[in-house]
Amino acid sequence: MGNMIPSINLHLTKKCNMKCKYCFAGFSEIQKEIDFKETKKLLIELKNFGFEKVNFVGGEPLLIAKLIELLQISRDLGFYISVTTNGTLITDSFLRKAEQLIDMIGISIDSLDENTNYKIGRVWNKKPLNYLFYNNFINMIKSTNINLKINTVVSLLNKEENFSDFINTSNPERWKVFQVLKIENENNINFSNFEISTKDFDYFCKKHQIALMNKNILIKEENQIIRGSYLMVNPEGKFFDNELGYYNCSEKILSIGVKKALSQIYYSYSKFKKRNGDFYHNNIKIAV
Repeated sequence: MGNMIPSINLHLTKKCNMKCKYCFAGFSEIQKEIDFKETKKLLIELKNFGFEKVNFVGGEPLLIAKLIELLQISRDLGFYISVTTNGTLITDSFLRKAEQLIDMIGISIDSLDENTNYKIGRVWNKKPLNYLFYNNFINMIKSTNINLKINTVVSLLNKEENFSDFINTSNPERWKVFQVLKIENENNINFSNFEISTKDFDYFCKKHQIALMNKNILIKEENQIIRGSYLMVNPEGKFFDNELGYYNCSEKILSIGVKKALSQIYYSYSKFKKRNGDFYHNNIKIAV
């Protein structure tokens, strides 16, 4: 694909069972999401164009009733498949169905402390998530052949927290550490309550890098590397970018085709490579 980013973040829905206060994927302006048939057609179009990896995200992707069917379609097409979730809807039943369909599950863990999770908005069934919940979730994943990724957003609320023991024990395939990112019309209200400097973010990453037993797993993503390093599709079926601090969207991919839609957004292959976005490349399963 030359200098094309070969990995897609496919936001299946804006629906979520949490209200994280600095979430940048609320898609408040979207009224109608594409349906199952359109999503299936979109996956085929993306694969035919040459994309290699699809990451199902949201909102919360496990709220999609036909997620297993979409995973099966993606497996049949030959994608490397990942799902990013808050973990609350993962069950043994889901994992049994999905074990042969998912290469990696990413879970968002911004704090191990109940009080901090409450302030963030990581609350489910009126209870903030905690260390025990995440530990149980990780043990569930470790009992399968699915690789584990942990995503952590660093903000003013958790920048002093120490995740070292937890990460060493969990030993994920990847630990992606993000500087909290401001997006206009998504999370810009009261963003000063969460914003941290690049200096503080660097310090968080350095102190953890020193303490990690497997130092290769930490993937550091400050704001300048996040912007433009992802190819993303919103719940309307449009490519979008965040290069200028707000979402710039293409026309609908299924209406104008992948190539033309891509010409309407910004992306940086060099940034994608810098954050090791093609880590999966040698693990793509060939469709049969």
